[in-house]
Amino acid sequence: MPIYARRIETRMVAEKDFPYHREQFDRSQTIANFCNVLQDSDIEKLLVLHLDGQNRLNCIQIQTGTVNRAAAYVREIIKHALLSSSSGMAIVHNHPSGDPCFSDQDIRFTRKLKEACALMEITLLDHVLLTGEGRHISMADQGIL
Repeated sequence: MPIYARRIETRMVAEKDFPYHREQFDRSQTIANFCNVLQDSDIEKLLVLHLDGQNRLNCIQIQTGTVNRAAAYVREIIKHALLSSSSGMAIVHNHPSGDPCFSDQDIRFTRKLKEACALMEITLLDHVLLTGEGRHISMADQGIL
């Protein structure tokens, strides 16, 4: 019986929902503008923007959820960061309800992710929450991160 091994490959693709023009994701407004397609979603989604050393996009990771929770796993986020050779990341999620505040769960998850990133020498730049009608809040801007 043959023995199999995994082959891991990455490839560049253009995402029609996320047109990208090589901008740097170094400000919460730039991150929110890029991810504004989430504003109209009726379920929570979490986007991870995996970034290179100049804070330019390497990879987009999308995790979907339900009306009030996005399924997010630190292990999967770190795996994508390593596979895409990212040195930084920003995470973004939406609140379909329009709630303009980070939940305690959002904050705990972000701190856990930040610790895991630090172990892998990856910088977690920000966690941005899209709150509807073009508004957003940022953990980095609020000093939470």
